[in-house]
Amino acid sequence: MLILERSVTKYYWMGMYKYLYRKVQRNQYEWVKGSIARFQCGQHYCAYALMSAHEGSYRPIAWLYLWQKPGWAAWEVMQVFVFEQLRGKGIAKKLYQAAIDIDGKIMASGKTQSWSSRALWLSFIKKETFNLFAIDYKDFRKRSQVFWDRETEEVWCDLPIYSKVSQTPRRDVRLIATRR
Repeated sequence: MLILERSVTKYYWMGMYKYLYRKVQRNQYEWVKGSIARFQCGQHYCAYALMSAHEGSYRPIAWLYLWQKPGWAAWEVMQVFVFEQLRGKGIAKKLYQAAIDIDGKIMASGKTQSWSSRALWLSFIKKETFNLFAIDYKDFRKRSQVFWDRETEEVWCDLPIYSKVSQTPRRDVRLIATRR
């Protein structure tokens, strides 16, 4: 996976915020657990959002936006966003847990990740939050378990996950997470 230098910009996340907020106004969501709601965004798209009550209505304050390629079982992460003042509180992890543990979705990391998304996936590996493995999207026969080696304090995987060779014209290695 390629690592982006910056997180999602306002231009990019504002469109999703407005889209989810319109769905809230139309009552087009379902409560999943606590303050987390699920939004069906089309035949192959869905979102999970942490909602906050504001002046008698709800507003999304963090979300996980997913895309499912037609005919595939896995859902690919398109966007994860948490407002800056709420970051570092485990909100993104709760959104992933709602999608994977409660709804049973198979989650695939996106082709690119920000540094904070990379840190989130590394915490999933270290804490064994989900069953994790890596797969090469260009050659599905190439796959490997992914786990944290406590002796060396490193991620163990037969495929290059976070390196320049993980994204080449012949290789596209992604992480896959499933319910434990």
